[in-house]
Amino acid sequence: VPQLGDQVLCRCADDGYGERGWLWVWAEGKGVLIQTMASTTNDTVLFYLPWEFDLLGGVDVVVDRLWQVMERQSPGKAVIGLQDWKKAGFCTDTQGRRFLRMNLPAPEGAFTLRYGVTLLRRLPVLRACLRELKVTTVNIHFPTLNVFPLALLRRFGLWQGRIVLSFHGSDANA
Repeated sequence: VPQLGDQVLCRCADDGYGERGWLWVWAEGKGVLIQTMASTTNDTVLFYLPWEFDLLGGVDVVVDRLWQVMERQSPGKAVIGLQDWKKAGFCTDTQGRRFLRMNLPAPEGAFTLRYGVTLLRRLPVLRACLRELKVTTVNIHFPTLNVFPLALLRRFGLWQGRIVLSFHGSDANA
């Protein structure tokens, strides 16, 4: 099983997925099985992207494939979260993908009073969305400091879910 610091990359080929509840990944060049993010049928997984979902890049394709696998295994239990500065809330596309548009601002350098006030306004909204969807895992692709608000919720016991960071391509080597 991968340990903290191991290079873990999602294998995207359709034949790379095993039995229900397992996902094939690579860790230090060896294929291993790890439990998927959802451990029960009541769990919802939020796949988070810090940009608009357009399927033009490889990370979007990975998230789409993960969403498809989750949708086949547990219909309606996967949501794609998008960083959005202008819109908020839920929407669905023509393929049936459910999206949650949210604004998780990253701190700019040092923690400022302005950022603290922003968090006080956004954290309750984020917590309510996670509760409403019954999200037990947030899988963050191309992690940035946008993870900070979610990590704060978890750190202070306001959300008991898991945070899974996914690195892709050259990000995994950085």
